[in-house]
Amino acid sequence: MDHFLNLMKMPQTGNNQPPLSDYERTMNIERWREGTRAAHKLNVAERAAFCEQNNMTELELLQIEYGEDWWKQPLPLPPIIWKFELGKDLVAPEQIPNLPTRMRQLHSWYKMQKSKLFGASYLDEDLHKGEGRVWVDFEHLYHFYQQGALDVSIMTLWTVMESHKCRRCGINNIGFLDPSTVHENTVNLPSTVDYLYKAFLSMQDKRSILLSYNCFYHHVLLDINLNNSRIEVYDSRKRPLSLIQPVIDVVNKAFAKYRKKSKIHRPFWGDFTVEEAKYILKQPPGNNHCGFYVMHYMHCYTGDCRSAEMNTELDSRELLMGELVPLQEELAGWLVDYVVKPRSEYSII
Repeated sequence: MDHFLNLMKMPQTGNNQPPLSDYERTMNIERWREGTRAAHKLNVAERAAFCEQNNMTELELLQIEYGEDWWKQPLPLPPIIWKFELGKDLVAPEQIPNLPTRMRQLHSWYKMQKSKLFGASYLDEDLHKGEGRVWVDFEHLYHFYQQGALDVSIMTLWTVMESHKCRRCGINNIGFLDPSTVHENTVNLPSTVDYLYKAFLSMQDKRSILLSYNCFYHHVLLDINLNNSRIEVYDSRKRPLSLIQPVIDVVNKAFAKYRKKSKIHRPFWGDFTVEEAKYILKQPPGNNHCGFYVMHYMHCYTGDCRSAEMNTELDSRELLMGELVPLQEELAGWLVDYVVKPRSEYSII
């Protein structure tokens, strides 16, 4: 009997593909949920394969399709506004069982903490500023769970996560800059020019250097291409480029120093040409999801979300609720595996 139970747990399919990321797994569940709403039915073999691929039971799949009482389909409840209180739940207690797996794991860890914040380490190859630490208030983690306005510290964690993923997956043509070093309050500091200059020297071989930049309570993504002296701006609200001119100026100052030192000679090099990214998901008025839009844009660069295919399937010009959750689940999973676990790669314990 044990032999057959083991076979049921570990089907011998001969499939050597790497496991799905938390983002892909959650997106699959969201797509399945939408398919169920459209009365899309799969045969028994397809259902079993989906459960195996996403590490869930048939009962869990039924609960996704029809709710906790899976023999009937409940109406969705209105969102609950839940205020932050240190040590208390990050979401309403009745919502905790409905959190995705990794967010629930991270929430359980948070409930055991006694301090007001937590930290993660990073390597020189992540942000090109030597080894260091980023500190995150638990209140900022609360806003992340509530899908609210994201703090720069959360965007820094996301950036380090994407850098780590690129190294693990052998993606060598993308580099990353530190959002907590380059933002609207630091663009006039000489130290910011020095940081960018040294970072450019260490990333001469990168096709894209990505920076999550915060100004006027809004996050945008900059794609900096040194070889073509071009910056592409991903702004979910399509604001005037003049609003980010201060960061363009400091990047140009660092680029001027870089051109004098770089071993690569480009006769046509001058200041950066700045362009607005055209075909991107746009943020509608009335929400604070700009940080999640930057996460989405950056995730598409690193190849996990397969943006062209995904945007076609979602059939929307904005970031849907069903895509916010996979972004949350991806970061929560990385924090659980590499930050909060003692002696893990990015743990400070």
